[in-house]
Amino acid sequence: MRSVAPPPRIAAPTPEVFEREWVRARRPVILTGATDHWPARRLWSADHFRERYGDERTSVAVTDAGQLARDPSVGIRYQETDVRTAIDRVFGGGGPSHYLIATLETTLRGVRTEVEVPALCRDRARLRSRLWISAPGTVSPLHRDFPDNLFAQVIGRKRFTILAPSEGRRVYEHSFRSKLPRVSAVDPERPDLARFPRFRGARVVTFDLEPGDLLYLPGGWWHHVRSLDASYSINWWWASGLTRLLVTAADVYKRMRSVRL
Repeated sequence: MRSVAPPPRIAAPTPEVFEREWVRARRPVILTGATDHWPARRLWSADHFRERYGDERTSVAVTDAGQLARDPSVGIRYQETDVRTAIDRVFGGGGPSHYLIATLETTLRGVRTEVEVPALCRDRARLRSRLWISAPGTVSPLHRDFPDNLFAQVIGRKRFTILAPSEGRRVYEHSFRSKLPRVSAVDPERPDLARFPRFRGARVVTFDLEPGDLLYLPGGWWHHVRSLDASYSINWWWASGLTRLLVTAADVYKRMRSVRL
């Protein structure tokens, strides 16, 4: 493996500059200062979600000692429960065992009043958003998404390990017929190079997102995410043109095969 410099950290640009310098160029970037005014920056905590949203329904994913989605024959196992119970499972003793992942178009709509959709993606086509709440040590495996992603780290820190789309042959992606399509079999933190020798030549980028950071990750970039602290995040995906058609087709395929990512 070869370590590559992390994305630049810059003050949030105008939408026009963002589109020209980063979106069209398909370059990741970390933006600072764009979320300082959000109520979520001072409100979000386990107690806040228990008290304000406790009776609402949400999804919580089951992890294996903090690791999400290890088995391609099983995929991600979700449980539907109330937020109060979900928060207790996420932050219960004995290490990370659950990961709250809420689709904000259908659940927890009040959360959207505590943040602001960034101007950088506000008018994008097919805009979708998720809330992510996790305990320290919770890990999402190396995977890729088709849409572009603007990821806001609101509370706590997360460590990202990313690889460019051109590194795809090195990551041993699970079959699209599995329960983990677009997910890599390689753990980039502890790669088994005997099993996955092509990963030896991978160009790997590792960096930490701090509270208040916005990460732009173009569609197709591989990313592995570890929560370093109790973490509260929200992201927005969007897709246009041919990518929008690809995302729609992928969603249909997942529904047909009961795959949920």
